[in-house]
Amino acid sequence: MGRLHTVQGEHFGYPNLAAGLHGASWPEAFGRMIDALLEDAHRWGTPLPSDQVRSALARHHDALAEVTTPSLVHTDLWPANLFVDPVTRSLTGVIDPERSVWGDPLLELVGADQLWRAEPPDALLDGYASQGGDLRAGSPGGRARLLLYRVWMSLVLLVEIAPRGYTGDWLDGHRASAAANLRTALHTLAGRSAAVVHPDAPQNHPLSGPDAPPHGR
Repeated sequence: MGRLHTVQGEHFGYPNLAAGLHGASWPEAFGRMIDALLEDAHRWGTPLPSDQVRSALARHHDALAEVTTPSLVHTDLWPANLFVDPVTRSLTGVIDPERSVWGDPLLELVGADQLWRAEPPDALLDGYASQGGDLRAGSPGGRARLLLYRVWMSLVLLVEIAPRGYTGDWLDGHRASAAANLRTALHTLAGRSAAVVHPDAPQNHPLSGPDAPPHGR
């Protein structure tokens, strides 16, 4: 991660400018990324608390604006996308860069733990720092951005279900976990207490009311 984030771009957002999901600032680009997900959700009939999401973005605009350098962020660095030499244990390859963006290095922590199983481990943060990087994860702005990125990832996981045609016994639990994580992040960003919900725990906190995602698919 530390070496990857030394690569810098000329704009924020997705590399494909034709997609229109980029901007001169990180708040502008990230806002367009969120809007695209909400538009996809509407197109595919996936109910989401869109007003709450947009309110969180507006409320924490200044935290996003703290990011002034567009770094290359893979956004999907979970173990299955990393090749490691079994003898030397050195990293030999990285795959699946289709979600890569020019943005905030802190976003990488969410891509590496998409179901919010835990907070970023100290060993990872120490390793990152050893490469000269500073994620600023513990600053007030960093904490707000990390929660916004949890919102983004939860939206990705919920919205992609319909167009990708996911099926299987795992799906209800997966959807419930993503919905619970979305609710937790939004409530925390709004200043209300909410505990992190892990996917291996009983899911008692799906989004409630008319914005609840369907659980019977």
